[in-house]
Amino acid sequence: MTGPSPVTSASRGGSTCATWATRRSDAMTRSASASRSITTSRSRWLSITHTSAVDCPPSTSPFPLFGAADYRRPGLPSKVAVERRRTMISFSRSPTHQPHHRSRRAFGVAILVAAASLLIPAGSASAGAHTTTGVRTVAAATVQALATTQPTLRQGSTGTAVVTLQRRLTALHYDVGAIDGIFGYSTYHGVVAFQKVNGLVRDGIVGPITWAALDRPVIPKPRYYHSGYSVETNLTKQVLYLARAGSVVRILDASSGKASTPTPLGNFKVTRRIDGWRESSLGLLWRPNYFYYGYAVHGATSVPTYPASHGCVRVTIPAMNRLWSIIGIGTPVHIYR
Repeated sequence: MTGPSPVTSASRGGSTCATWATRRSDAMTRSASASRSITTSRSRWLSITHTSAVDCPPSTSPFPLFGAADYRRPGLPSKVAVERRRTMISFSRSPTHQPHHRSRRAFGVAILVAAASLLIPAGSASAGAHTTTGVRTVAAATVQALATTQPTLRQGSTGTAVVTLQRRLTALHYDVGAIDGIFGYSTYHGVVAFQKVNGLVRDGIVGPITWAALDRPVIPKPRYYHSGYSVETNLTKQVLYLARAGSVVRILDASSGKASTPTPLGNFKVTRRIDGWRESSLGLLWRPNYFYYGYAVHGATSVPTYPASHGCVRVTIPAMNRLWSIIGIGTPVHIYR
């Protein structure tokens, strides 16, 4: 028994598809009384999609999404196939459809908004207030709390609050001398050095702002690495760092050369020392450590908060006495802004 040839079957299937599409188109055309333009476009759409995509057998369909289960018999579409194809085309042509990357971006924005809302202080009058308001509020609250829990200290103050201050400055490597509960000369210069490094007013008074900075201090780092001790002078901040193995181990209040007699910039080494007073054209020097001709790091009776020397680097006499045994001939000296 000989069956129909493949060509005949394909032709018969195509004829059936065309007949079904024509009947469907005619039926929809007869219902065009409401809107002829809409019906005409829809008829054209159905005629194209049914004959080229949905109505064809699975083996010849250009859309691999649809499988054999979507067809009831060759040449005729199932309702499921028609509805699936119609839904897909309607979705892809919908003017309200947004690309995937926009959805992802919208999701990211939503996450950021949610995170920002967590940063807004509870009880805020406006939910849209800038988050820096909360940061400033916290900072102000910290200063206020410290102002009520710690007294304002200055040179001449004594007591446990001074001990607390001296211990904190010592832990941060500032040179304050002995921890004795007395706000004396060395503690004053230790406070001034701390205020210089942290960009505060250089008045030597420990009030609410300085107490708050002691709680969250700037931690300086040396610019140069040496396995042994080295000296660095920051002319901008007017402080001297004693460094070792990549860390600052002591911070001293300092005063460098004024504008008319500036301190030379560069990298040097201690080449000569005098253990005692030295009177020179640059002034009266205590225990000078010369690093460039007549320029030295030395102790002085006056160490103001600004550049005031004839070109040398001044530190206090007690500070130089504590520094003297640590540095020596050959110690690197770095001067920079």
